[in-house]
Amino acid sequence: PYVASMSLKAKFNEIAERYAPAQVKSWTQADIDRFAKVDPVNAGRIRTLQTTGTISWAGGVAGFVLGAAFFWKRGGTVNGATVAAIIGGIPSYMVGHEATHQVLTFTHELYKFNAMDANKAFLGWWAKNGGAI
Repeated sequence: PYVASMSLKAKFNEIAERYAPAQVKSWTQADIDRFAKVDPVNAGRIRTLQTTGTISWAGGVAGFVLGAAFFWKRGGTVNGATVAAIIGGIPSYMVGHEATHQVLTFTHELYKFNAMDANKAFLGWWAKNGGAI
């Protein structure tokens, strides 16, 4: 019993079970529409977060393409240009994504609400209404 209680694996499993996120199925726009009937405020916030996430992703891809193109021209050989494009494109993706997100924070007024609270509200509702695995 003493040795079992000191097992690192047992301790890890105990902690992992305690903090494991709730498992839920994928949801659709129709599910968010159902959520809007129950909680219209947080449903609107979820829709805003989805929109801004998509636009931020597109800004990151645009940053990657522009960064990769810029660094591609600076590589001497094909191998050098490829490596330069990849190495230059990755941070350009991050800068493009973050810059787009910062602009969207003000244009879509994301600073006015806590995104985590909106996500928690939706995920809690979804787990109770057909989303639990």
